[in-house]
Amino acid sequence: MVEKDITIIIPAYNEKKRIGDTLSEYLVYYAKLNVNFEILVVLNGCRDGTEQVVNSYIQKYPRFLKKEVHIAPIGKGGALIEGLIKGKGKVIAYTDADGATPPQELYKLIQVVQQKQAELTIGSRWVKGAKVFPKQPFRRRVASRCFNLLVRSLFGLPFKDTQCPAKALSRELLLKISNDLHLADMSFDINLIVSALKKGAKVK
Repeated sequence: MVEKDITIIIPAYNEKKRIGDTLSEYLVYYAKLNVNFEILVVLNGCRDGTEQVVNSYIQKYPRFLKKEVHIAPIGKGGALIEGLIKGKGKVIAYTDADGATPPQELYKLIQVVQQKQAELTIGSRWVKGAKVFPKQPFRRRVASRCFNLLVRSLFGLPFKDTQCPAKALSRELLLKISNDLHLADMSFDINLIVSALKKGAKVK
């Protein structure tokens, strides 16, 4: 049974120093929107006190914030798969714990799905007008572009930034592709996009 309009998944691996600011920003923003939402933090083999930080925010926002704990590391993709399974939203979105994607930007992706303009939306750091803060190191930007070119050539994908850690999809699409999501490493995003396209989903 779907109980929420929006689920936001945040996978976390040793994010003690950063996740508090991210949770604070997201919880305040979405609470002010007065939408029926939940944030689910999937703790992925954390050893640095990340869970204690999350617990402190759960005490403040028990209505909106939940956690899923995995003692052994299951990979970022594995954490996202677990979050997708446990999320109760009509639209399920995910983002990184480092706060690189502001809550209002993720909400833009969510709204596109809510308005039925697409079943899966992908954020991009490479479209015209995109701004990235803090600016990524040159080597990382080169590696990212090379990886994207490789992915686009191998799978025939038209998207400029398949690895952007900001995406949203409908629950209906998730139910169609859930059995096809297997990759627990950084290839999860490709797994998600290709599975959606194979089902004829509109991806934007």
